Amino acid sequence: MKQFMNRWLLLFVLLLGMSALACNLPFGGEEEPTAVPTTDDDDDGDSNQDEDVEDAPDEEAETDEVVDEEDEEDEADTAVTEETNDAEPTEESSLFSDLFPESLTVSESVQQFDTLNSYEMSMLFSTTVNTVTQEVEAIMMVSTDPPQTHMTFSFSGFNDMAGISSMSLTQIDGTNYMNMADFGCVTTSETELEDDAFGVMDANDFLTDVGEANLVGEETINGIETLHYVFDESVIGEEMAQFNWAQGDVYVAKEGNYVVRFVMEGEGVVEGFGLSEDENGATPGPQIGMIHVEMNLTSINEPVTITIPEACENSGLADSDFPVLDDASEATSFGGIVTYKTETSFADAVAFYQDSLAADGWVYDEDASFILENSTALLYFSKDGRSLSIAITEETGTNAFNVVIFEE
Repeated sequence: MKQFMNRWLLLFVLLLGMSALACNLPFGGEEEPTAVPTTDDDDDGDSNQDEDVEDAPDEEAETDEVVDEEDEEDEADTAVTEETNDAEPTEESSLFSDLFPESLTVSESVQQFDTLNSYEMSMLFSTTVNTVTQEVEAIMMVSTDPPQTHMTFSFSGFNDMAGISSMSLTQIDGTNYMNMADFGCVTTSETELEDDAFGVMDANDFLTDVGEANLVGEETINGIETLHYVFDESVIGEEMAQFNWAQGDVYVAKEGNYVVRFVMEGEGVVEGFGLSEDENGATPGPQIGMIHVEMNLTSINEPVTITIPEACENSGLADSDFPVLDDASEATSFGGIVTYKTETSFADAVAFYQDSLAADGWVYDEDASFILENSTALLYFSKDGRSLSIAITEETGTNAFNVVIFEE
């Protein structure tokens, strides 16, 4: 910002200097009229003739002076015109375009949000086909130090969501927690649920299909000084949607160069958005409808507190009721099911569960169990009327094995 202000001041001083210089430049001097010598007539001199002879030089001098003044005025006008033409690029509109680009390819110009310490972002995706409107609304809180993320989603207008109207995703200390109302919590390790799952709300991702946007001014958005750019359907890639018409606004922070607000609406094919089902929950094919996308960034670099959802507090490998191998990775737990990956040898993994569960009072059912050496094991245990099964299967092409623990 300081650099921008310095450029403003520099151009302003140059303008003032040019104006002052134009006013004081000597465009031509005032020459004294050349005197015409008079001739004395000693003989027959008429007094009137003498007066005429004496007046003639004055008339000629006045004529020369008028001509000189007109020449000076023409030279001055020419010089001023040249100065004015030279100064044209420094008019206000040109100054603005010098300080900020008049247009930019949004996806190539904005910074990623990971340059911020923390922020809150809200996003809304909606489509309307005929009279049916479907919406997905999401809110994400992010902290980069320590790295933590919490996202909530709400859905409306859908017929095939199996009763799910909302869900949350939380990422803390390398563990991911997905909580769905009436379904419980699913806990996974960070390597199982890649970071990209938490990047679905990164505005820069869907901006990759937006081409060149044009600068129209400056605005304060969400308390942040921004540059306002606009675009239409002509710069939207077909990968995003086929629009009959569209208009959009992008607000980019002056300091930091990140997107503060993105708004787009238009009419086009909504099939690619996955938000257009008929009243029976089926997608009949490409449909023309209204599309609205909006993103807002707030609470930038403000303190944020993210905690494990209450429904997930007792989930995960650390809180499992059953033993797990020390090198467990890519773990998932949901209800009474725990899965993970291990590189422990097949024989050692089988022995681990036979020994550790026996020590905990579980009785191994050898007759019901099945072991295919170095490949597959189905181990069954019972305890106080409870049944437990352990499946150990080889992961094709690797030295790892997948373990599934399930209490019936």
